[in-house]
Amino acid sequence: MDKLLPNRTAVVTGAGRGIGQGIALVLAREGADVAIGDIDLGNAEATAKQVRDMGRKAIAVQSDVGTRDGADMLIAEALKAFREIDILVNNAGVVGAKGWQQRPVPNDDDWNEVIRVNLMSRVYVSDAVMPHMKERRSGRIINIASIGGLQGGAIIPHYAATKAADISYTQSLAAIMAPYNVTVNAILPGLTFTTMLRGIYEQRTLLNRDQAEMTPEEILKLSESRTPLGRQQTPDDIGNAIAFLCSDYAKNVTALGLDVDAGMRMH
Repeated sequence: MDKLLPNRTAVVTGAGRGIGQGIALVLAREGADVAIGDIDLGNAEATAKQVRDMGRKAIAVQSDVGTRDGADMLIAEALKAFREIDILVNNAGVVGAKGWQQRPVPNDDDWNEVIRVNLMSRVYVSDAVMPHMKERRSGRIINIASIGGLQGGAIIPHYAATKAADISYTQSLAAIMAPYNVTVNAILPGLTFTTMLRGIYEQRTLLNRDQAEMTPEEILKLSESRTPLGRQQTPDDIGNAIAFLCSDYAKNVTALGLDVDAGMRMH
């Protein structure tokens, strides 16, 4: 079968584990070389090794993309290694500041940290790569948002607010980059049982009364049963959607927020 992304180069933030790691591996499977950005160098190196084992080039870069310096450094290292960047996936994300699971409601540190990582990292890394993509008049930018950005709720309101902002920023950036033949889209994952989601489910004060005594696995099964397709997403599912949006088949798709959620949220 022909690969969707032959000889492309990609940068994926927060790719040391979870959804980001799955995205990086799918892009490699489809023919891309990948720069793995993550705040944890050990996790980044582990993902990069898996990419290399698939026969593609990879670099691991320890970077805090919630800072402009960290974002600039990641893009500079990717350009140094690959000379060109075809794809940027802004995936890095957090639920709160250190110790968030011990707090019944988010404090100022939690709000500041999710804004810094979940929103401003998209701005910083996109700003860093835009001059390169503008000059080449080619590129794909994907922002990982969430179906939680489509509707507020009592659970992790600070996280949902940043994901709503991700969707709006995607539309704005799509308009900015359209004259340069660069498409910008968002993926909105539904239930994806990563370490982050497990942490939310383990924070009992965030759950309703019926769920408070359930294990994370039991909550997941209950949630799955409430989706039309009756299942959660895997990181590969997210990666597959991104591979399509970054391929030539989607050259006329921009400013889209694509749900990958087994039909959980219809809008």
